[in-house]
Amino acid sequence: DERYILKLFRKLESGINPDVEIGQALAEQQFEGTVPKMHAILTYKHEGQAFTYGVIHRYLDGAKTAWDVLLEHLKAAVQVQEPQSSAALEPACQMASALGTLTARMHTLLANAAGPDFAAEGWTASERELLSTSQAEYSAKQIALLRERFTQLPADTQPLAKLVIDGQQKLLARFAAWKSIQDCGQRIRIHGDYHLGQVLVTLRSNDSAKHDYWAIDFEGEPARPLAERRRKRSPLQDVAGMIRSLHYAVSQTRLSHAANASGNSWAAAAYPQLVTAFITAYDAELKVDGLLPAPHSDDRQKMLDLFI
Repeated sequence: DERYILKLFRKLESGINPDVEIGQALAEQQFEGTVPKMHAILTYKHEGQAFTYGVIHRYLDGAKTAWDVLLEHLKAAVQVQEPQSSAALEPACQMASALGTLTARMHTLLANAAGPDFAAEGWTASERELLSTSQAEYSAKQIALLRERFTQLPADTQPLAKLVIDGQQKLLARFAAWKSIQDCGQRIRIHGDYHLGQVLVTLRSNDSAKHDYWAIDFEGEPARPLAERRRKRSPLQDVAGMIRSLHYAVSQTRLSHAANASGNSWAAAAYPQLVTAFITAYDAELKVDGLLPAPHSDDRQKMLDLFI
């Protein structure tokens, strides 16, 4: 009685779509419980070029996004009498831990995928320079756009925008610190656009008290060129994306349900607990030696700072 869901790609480019490519690579391994099974790929050819315009996956009945589920846990936590207690945050931290495990399983599978397009590689000097330069150029464009549209922003948003604009030099210094990193780990194919909205949560069929977590949408950021989305990167880029998403979830909860001084204190306590739970589970589950700089090392922190 399995059901299916059809996903269509709005932006078409010739060549293999990363969502299909990674889905096929994961299908060759024990991926069940990590990504929904892919059943069919829809392509067409035009003037000798192949375009992928859709993919059919297993439909996960009753699934919610990890974003929605975590917000439910955080809302419940912030509304109890002692919201900063470990007991209040335990369901949210357990979920963060499960996300860390999922992320590590995903990276382990991708690092072990067959073929030269997936084989782990070290960082060359040109790759390091490319990352540092591209990150700096991208941030400069975004800050320039923010300056251009500053007066169009709501009045209560302008102070935050000014903080970003005024902090441009600090941001550039963070990118420059990348060049001082000694151990960068390795580059592999990664998710590329990883956050709470890219994970689905389902009740486990044989135990409704437990949940399964599924990573979806491996095409990367659709606005970026196909070749860039297929480039090998540090897994820490995905890790940073999820950490950033955890911060968004805590901030959203504070703004919606505790927009006061006590809410600020709660958020300041909740966020690091979620990150610790996520990172601890990730490091415990990752099964690839040398993929990342050593836990708690300066090199790893510099790389996380760069991607966050």
